[in-house]
Amino acid sequence: MVEMLEGDEGANVRWRLALRGADMLLTDLGLEGDEPHAHAAGMKESFGRDSAAARACACSSTRSSAGRTEPRPAARSGGR
Repeated sequence: MVEMLEGDEGANVRWRLALRGADMLLTDLGLEGDEPHAHAAGMKESFGRDSAAARACACSSTRSSAGRTEPRPAARSGGR
């Protein structure tokens, strides 16, 4: 049904359904009152930290010929 909606109307319905689904999930988990908001805020902060860590990790890696991210080789020390 959602696929039938296009443009701004479809985008509006999709984000509202996603928000309602998240609210239903938090309610099903037994969160009440301000608990869902506090839980969502904690998840937002956690996601931000994880995203920052992933970006930092991506900066220290390279893309292989197959398009996979692989760690950069460690710099060699010594006289060779």
